[in-house]
Amino acid sequence: MVQEAFAPVAPQHQSQENKGIAMVVLDLSTITAWVCLIGSFLTLVEGLIYLIAKIADLELHWEHCDFFKTDCNRGWRTVFTFNPLVLLDLWTPIILGCIGMAIHMKPSLKFTRVTNYMVYAAFMLVTTLFGNFGYVGKFGILVGIVPLIGCLMCIVTSLLGTKSLKQLELGPSS
Repeated sequence: MVQEAFAPVAPQHQSQENKGIAMVVLDLSTITAWVCLIGSFLTLVEGLIYLIAKIADLELHWEHCDFFKTDCNRGWRTVFTFNPLVLLDLWTPIILGCIGMAIHMKPSLKFTRVTNYMVYAAFMLVTTLFGNFGYVGKFGILVGIVPLIGCLMCIVTSLLGTKSLKQLELGPSS
């Protein structure tokens, strides 16, 4: 009787159990990938809303400017500039949203180095903290919840043993 309790599980039962665990992990990695992709898409939308709101307040002055007057349209340079501080502040949600979406593009379009779930979790946390919460009021906070959930799902997926990132490989077919 004691011997039966410690008898090894038959290989077919063991592989069936492992298949079940693999299916759960596979499903979790796919769900995690979709949650993160949706979070990145919403971040991009949030960034576009923010940028459109900023552009809506801009005016190009013509009548009040002399032909060679400097700084006549200074307001325009507050949005369209290569000043790194202004550039990053205005365009952060758009940049993070595009990078987050590029993670799931087909390999020919992919340019990111996010290859595992712990790095992806860090990226989604950065997206939430620096690309969502500070932009577009309550909408930004609500959008930030999605990548934050994605971050937590990435951590769980990694802790369950998934080594490589599940990429959805979206984009035009060859």
